[in-house]
Amino acid sequence: MINFLKLYQKFDDIISYLFSNTVNEKKFLKSYFKNKKIIVIDIGSNYGNFIDLVINNLNIKKIYAFEPSTVCFNYLKENYSMNNIKIINIALSNLKKRKKFFESEILSQSSLYNRKNKFIRKIKNKSIYYVQTNTLDSFYKKNKSDEIYDLVKIDAEGEDFKIINGMKFLLKNFKVKLLKIEIENYKKNSLKNIILFMGKFNYKLISISKTKYSSNRLYLLDVYFSPEKTKMILLPF
Repeated sequence: MINFLKLYQKFDDIISYLFSNTVNEKKFLKSYFKNKKIIVIDIGSNYGNFIDLVINNLNIKKIYAFEPSTVCFNYLKENYSMNNIKIINIALSNLKKRKKFFESEILSQSSLYNRKNKFIRKIKNKSIYYVQTNTLDSFYKKNKSDEIYDLVKIDAEGEDFKIINGMKFLLKNFKVKLLKIEIENYKKNSLKNIILFMGKFNYKLISISKTKYSSNRLYLLDVYFSPEKTKMILLPF
């Protein structure tokens, strides 16, 4: 295993370089996969924006879309009833259990966390109900397939670190070729912690496509990880 701490001994320099070379997501994904037929895991599908992006720009073999919100799940079932898209009404995390789900007035900000007082962004909850959680590892093993997940996208409003902790088998066996995470940058869920965790499985940060700040503090960003053999992607878009 590569000595990750040594690899990232100039952590701040690497991050600064990536931040100054953020990429256009659509062009980045098209360049990364070219015409390859791919399997996509969409964690936190909401109203299907990411599904639309990949369908319209990539060669899709299959999409597994995970969405715990009842409202969004019903919308997805009604509008994405295609043979190669499977809509799954559970929340992914680091274990299997029933957990409270805090549905926000803005549905895209709904989360397994009550973020009313904990986050930089204060979120108003519209309703609270229990949802089933599971791990991506368990889902993979239950399907009894030897699939490679070419693209895994995580947009789980603060559950990111727990979700990647629930996919250690997939990471250890390099079953994920490209991982995109929209990071809520706080405490355990911080960019630095996620980079260190991914490094344990020989995945490295290769690009950043979006950053958002509040009061000069970085609170949200989209990042991409891939196995160590992949070169850092810095496309001049």
